[in-house]
Amino acid sequence: MRAVWFGILTATVTFSAVGPVAQSSAAGTATIAGRIVTMTGTEQRPVRRAKVTVTGRGLAAPRVVDTDIRGVYHIERLPAGEYRMTIEKPGFVKLEADAQPDATLTMVRGGAIEGIVTDAAGDPIWNIAVTALRAAGDGAKPTTIAHTRTDDLGRYRLHSLPDGDYFVEAATDGRFLASMFLVPGEKRPEVNRSYHPATGTLAEAKAVHVAQGQDRRAVDLTFTPAVPVRDPVAPPAPPRPDATGTARIAGRLMDGTSGRPIRNAQILLLPVEGQRLTNWTRTDAQGRFEYTALQARRYTLRAQADRFLSLEFGQTRPDQTGTQIHVDQAARSSKVR
Repeated sequence: MRAVWFGILTATVTFSAVGPVAQSSAAGTATIAGRIVTMTGTEQRPVRRAKVTVTGRGLAAPRVVDTDIRGVYHIERLPAGEYRMTIEKPGFVKLEADAQPDATLTMVRGGAIEGIVTDAAGDPIWNIAVTALRAAGDGAKPTTIAHTRTDDLGRYRLHSLPDGDYFVEAATDGRFLASMFLVPGEKRPEVNRSYHPATGTLAEAKAVHVAQGQDRRAVDLTFTPAVPVRDPVAPPAPPRPDATGTARIAGRLMDGTSGRPIRNAQILLLPVEGQRLTNWTRTDAQGRFEYTALQARRYTLRAQADRFLSLEFGQTRPDQTGTQIHVDQAARSSKVR
C-alpha cells in the first residue's frame, strides 16, 4: 500500500488551525467531510478510491470510507471531539492530518524500489520478506516504511515511498519459517537477513535514494536462504521396521528446464504393497538423495520443491502415471534421475 508522509508535502492544506469537528445540537451527529486531490503539473485532480481512516477517543473502532470519483469523503454520526485522519492509496505517500470540516488535502506521488532476490548460484528465491528501511541520521535505528514478499521469480516491489534514502533488507521471517517443510530429525533455522547489495550487516549496506515519484529498478539482492538443520537435541529416530534388506535406491533431482540440480527438495519413498511406511529424505547441494537397507519390494518415489510441480518418478506431467521402482531379491543398488 502507498505510504504518505505528511511532513514532506509541499502543497497547501486548505483547512484552518486544529480544532474540534463541527457538531450539531444532537449528540453523535457530527460530520467530517472534505476532498482528496493531487497535483499533475499545475492541474489539480481528484484522488479516487483513497482509503480514509478516522480515529479518535470518541470511537470504539476506526471509521473507514473511500473517496468517490470526485475525491470526496464523507463520514457522519461522529461524537463530538477531535479526530485524526489517515489517507492511503497505492502509488501515493500516506497522508496523516488532524480532521477538519470541509478540508482539501493534497497527496503526493510516492517512489518505488524494485529488484530480484537470488541466492549465490543466481537462482530466484520466493516468499522472502523484503523491507524498505528509511535511513536515519546520528546513528538512529532505521524506520520500516514498506514491506512486501518476493514472488515465484524472486521479484519484489516496494512502493508508495516518500522521498529519502533507504536500506533494502531481505529476510526469512517467522511467516517463511512457519511454512517450511521439515523431515524427521530437522528443526527450523533461525531468522537470517541480508542487505542490498550482498551483505549480512546493516552497517555495510548501501543506501538507495528515492526521489518523489521515482522508480528505482534493478535493486537486486544476493541472499542465502535459511534451510532446515539437524536437531542436535532430538532423540535418535527409531530404526525403520522395514530396514532389513540390502537394496539401495539413489539418484539426483534435476530441473527439467535448466538441467541444474534442485537442492533441499523433499523426497518421499513409499512401498506399493504391505505396510505404507513414509520415508522422507532431502536432496543435498548437488540434488542427490539415497535410501539404504531396502527390502525387495515395489516402490513409488515422489519429489516436491518450492516453485516446482510435485511429480512421481517416471512422470513428466502431473496427468501422467508414475513408474514404480521394482527391487528384487538380487538387487543391491538402483539409480534414478
